[in-house]
Amino acid sequence: FEGRNLYADVSGQFGADEFKLETKGKTAQLQAHFQETKLPAELPMHWNVQLQVKGDTVTVERAWVDIDGLPFKANGGYRPDMIDLYLTGDDLSLAHLLERLPENLTKQYKKFKAQGKLHFRAHLLGDPAARPRIYADFHLNRGSIVDPDTDQELRDLEIEGRYDDGAGNAKSALLELNEFSGVASGSSFSGSFSMAGFESPLIRAKLKADLNLAEISAFLPPTLNKELSGTAVLDVEFENRFYRIDEVRQRDLIGAQMNGSLEIIDVRLTTDYLKHPVEDLNGRFSFTNRDLRILECSGSVSESDFNINGFFRNTLAYALIPGEPVALEAEFKSNNLQLDDLLADGNSESDYSLELSPRVSYDLNVNIAKLGFEKFTANNIRGRFLQKAGVLRADPLTFKAVDGSFDGRMVVNGREKEELQVLVDARVNDIDIKRLFFEFNNFGQLTLVSDNLKGRTDATIQFNSYWTPQLVTDMDRLTTTADLTIRDGALIDFEPLNALGSFVEVEELQNVEFKTLRNRIEIRRQTIYIPDMSINSSALDFAGSGTHTFTNQIDYRVRMRLSDVLVRKHQKERPDLEEHYVFQDAAPGPLLFLHMTGDVYDPVIKYDAQSAKQNIVANFKDEGKEIKEAFKQEFNPDTTADRTQEEPDFVIEWNEEEEPDTSYSPNFYDF
Repeated sequence: FEGRNLYADVSGQFGADEFKLETKGKTAQLQAHFQETKLPAELPMHWNVQLQVKGDTVTVERAWVDIDGLPFKANGGYRPDMIDLYLTGDDLSLAHLLERLPENLTKQYKKFKAQGKLHFRAHLLGDPAARPRIYADFHLNRGSIVDPDTDQELRDLEIEGRYDDGAGNAKSALLELNEFSGVASGSSFSGSFSMAGFESPLIRAKLKADLNLAEISAFLPPTLNKELSGTAVLDVEFENRFYRIDEVRQRDLIGAQMNGSLEIIDVRLTTDYLKHPVEDLNGRFSFTNRDLRILECSGSVSESDFNINGFFRNTLAYALIPGEPVALEAEFKSNNLQLDDLLADGNSESDYSLELSPRVSYDLNVNIAKLGFEKFTANNIRGRFLQKAGVLRADPLTFKAVDGSFDGRMVVNGREKEELQVLVDARVNDIDIKRLFFEFNNFGQLTLVSDNLKGRTDATIQFNSYWTPQLVTDMDRLTTTADLTIRDGALIDFEPLNALGSFVEVEELQNVEFKTLRNRIEIRRQTIYIPDMSINSSALDFAGSGTHTFTNQIDYRVRMRLSDVLVRKHQKERPDLEEHYVFQDAAPGPLLFLHMTGDVYDPVIKYDAQSAKQNIVANFKDEGKEIKEAFKQEFNPDTTADRTQEEPDFVIEWNEEEEPDTSYSPNFYDF
């Protein structure tokens, strides 16, 4: 003790071998130390003490000490080689005592109001020249703690325990709560706790609780007390030796023993990660040392539901060590999963938020009956989802969608905090292309939309893209390669075809139906690359290739064979049109070469003389036999054949094109 402004009366026969010494007094400013801990305030102190002095031995016959309203009594004795002193405090105010404890011990409880009486017995024993040992027994009777913000109360608190400082030896120190218990509105709890040794301590704890979560939420960790209701029934035992209690590490938990059970019933809670609350949460769990076994757990988030059974691995380390990961190994089932609800961001103005935490990993066998995201709907989702170190893999992954099926794999790389890389390698079979474009919002463009399309599609797709955590795509870095087959298809009121109205009757091109179309489409640098392809349709046969940017700038080279009906009008109006036709020996129908550039809604269309010339060269290259046969038939006609009823068939011969450049195609790879 260190005091200032000290006032004291001392009396006694100091010259005698044996005498009584009486003292009383006060100090207005007392600074108290307890081992290495200093109490936070300078406190007033009063005392009245009577001692029996005999030589170098002092016996405390009567002692009364009041430290800032906390009264203590003392008795015992002292000599130079031994102190044996008892200190007793009865009916000490719990509220008063907590206010005087060091802030590092009470900081998280400062806002609570405490009531109750604490009974205290302390025994100092040992060599005062060294460090006497302190033993203490304490008992809290009918205590209570109230949260003033919510008026929630823990009452009938009973705590009985003891303390031993080990004479300053931290390895021998002991703190033991032999029994503690209390109740709240609809809740009760009881248990015990001991910490043997403050250096490399052995900790044992037992807890039984039946909790009304809504009535005790104020006393739970901040991550849980935002909004919480329901019931939790807990029965758990724990034992473990730690190397250091102030800095727990993974090595500390190797021998941890934790057993017991947890049941949650009709729980509702809000979290920082979900915009909507988790509701109807029911589950049974068992503690198996460092892990938590999920016997069954089900719940819902808005329109989504889930059912899980499996294991939370490394749960104890996750709870005790900052930055330690936790892993979920489980079977995950859902009848309906709406990603809009699960990805909705409740903490910002953006619509969605997706973050792959490096602390959380999981290995899930997934079985989802129905999944939705905005307009997209999938059924019968099956797959294995693995997330580790910020990377999510789905492999294999199958589901039914847009009237067809999907079979493939996916990777979402979230190692970079502000960027998500998404890769997809998939095969789609027999999907409705009109629904595909509709459910994917026409892939962010307005030129070729769902109303322009009809048909069934098979495709092999490789897709690589980069997204912000708010699910905004970096269009400059999006790359895709798709090998497509479209059956029984149609292009309906498609603007680039309508632009050919000066050459072909527009009515004929407003609904171009075709049996089969095959091609490889590539996307890179916000440009769609279309290699050479042909469409044999109900209106006309045509072919072409080109590029189409996301800003609707086009560069198409088109060639077509027109029927007499379709070209008659233009032959009358454009007598020079015939010089642009290329007639084929094997296919007497004319080919018209056109070059379309500029904006898709106001393109510039020209005759493509360059392509026509290339076509002529290609047709006559290495065709000596065909030319000789043509001359032979011209100069030596077969006069026996009746050709008056023959009508020429239109046959289109396309020039050979180079293979499409796939150097920018995304490659699926594992991280």
